Amino acid sequence: MLIIYGTRMYGRVDECGGSYLGTCFVHLWFMPVVPTGSQLVVSNHADGSSQAIPVPLSWRSVMAAYMRMWGIVLMLCCLLALAVGLFGLVTMTADRAEHFELGDLFGVLFAGFFALVSMAAVVWSWGFMGKLSAEQKHQRSIYAQYTGIAADPADLQGVRYAIRDRLLNAIVDGALGLASTGYRVPADPATQWGNIALDPTVEDPELVGAAFTLARIEWSLAQGAARAELDRTHRALWHRIRASAPHPSQARA
Repeated sequence: MLIIYGTRMYGRVDECGGSYLGTCFVHLWFMPVVPTGSQLVVSNHADGSSQAIPVPLSWRSVMAAYMRMWGIVLMLCCLLALAVGLFGLVTMTADRAEHFELGDLFGVLFAGFFALVSMAAVVWSWGFMGKLSAEQKHQRSIYAQYTGIAADPADLQGVRYAIRDRLLNAIVDGALGLASTGYRVPADPATQWGNIALDPTVEDPELVGAAFTLARIEWSLAQGAARAELDRTHRALWHRIRASAPHPSQARA
């Protein structure tokens, strides 16, 4: 018997602008068995190769892989059991009907119930699980302007540090440039970048977008109260971006 095995990527989630999160599995006959690690794929090449950043194991991606692949197998098994059970009930002879037991009917109902559940799980895992909302895609389009990757900056692992330094320098330079317009630059703009970007008198969309991306990166690196404060800053900057430049879908609404 031919045994087909190897490693493949399954469980794509958070797809946006060519990037997505997936998990490599040891597969047996192309069915995912054991996850070996998750990756953030940032680009795909014409030769079939891709550029990816290793990330901690994503259980959302793992569950998506199992539900999408093994869910189909479970659904087919349940449908087969249901068909066999229904055939047995319909073709039951008069002699067997005299010995009819509720267990026969319960078996059919049991198979039918799990067939419906597995079918719903397969449809949900393929059609909805791990899909980004319009707002999340809008956010990633903003991030991509400053990171070059249409993904959550919090998932960029070691790449975050270089991006953070570059964004911080750009914000400080932008704030110092505002001094010529009469803006009172804080004594230490490197630590007050959030307040600068949220200042209603600052009307530089590039600075606000850079601060929005930086807030997400800093949030991913912070802990405790600092993390909560950065989350508030990130949400406040997002509200400002949406108010000044709403997503096309929101503008149509």
